[in-house]
Amino acid sequence: MLSPEELTFVACQTTSVDIVPSIRLEGVGMLYGDVPTLRPQIRCTVPLWLASTLRQSRHCRILAPAWLHPNHLEACLEEERAKPEEFCSGLPTRYLEIFHQLQRIAREDLQPDFYKLQQLIQAIKEVRWQKILYGLQSLDGSPLFVPILFLTHVCIL
Repeated sequence: MLSPEELTFVACQTTSVDIVPSIRLEGVGMLYGDVPTLRPQIRCTVPLWLASTLRQSRHCRILAPAWLHPNHLEACLEEERAKPEEFCSGLPTRYLEIFHQLQRIAREDLQPDFYKLQQLIQAIKEVRWQKILYGLQSLDGSPLFVPILFLTHVCIL
């Protein structure tokens, strides 16, 4: 099984985010797609691993993804609570790992809503865990089909 750090590493490799760089950097071709040329103060989309590296060296500002806003997360939490047999489809597969990485390296970029975001992510995580635990308790030896059980959940189980 993968550790939380390894799951975050996978999310950083497979997720893109928008940044506003403060430096110029020529584009480069990578195995998983091209990295665009970075121009100061011009918004662009880059892999999360590159955004993390640039942010840690203070060469960019990371823009919160559309799903990482209080109104959207509140709607997802409501949907999670209203549909006990489904997960909200408005979150990316690796939302926990992405949020963990962003809170670790770009907490200032998520202001002024950081603590509200943290509370909502935690609430969604808890509702999902209750759904998973309920589903596991109701197993009767028949095959289990869980349409949206993510690697994060499997590794923690």
